[in-house]
Amino acid sequence: MNSHNITNESLALALMLVVVAILISHKEKLALEKDILWSVGRA
Repeated sequence: MNSHNITNESLALALMLVVVAILISHKEKLALEKDILWSVGRA
């Protein structure tokens, strides 16, 4: 099996991208924040 090396930096970058998506959703009043958070939790 191949092992994946997930670093703290890659987790932080992924979290920043999620935050950007949430901020855009909130600014544009798309009301997708709950769906985004559920998707992150499931992943």
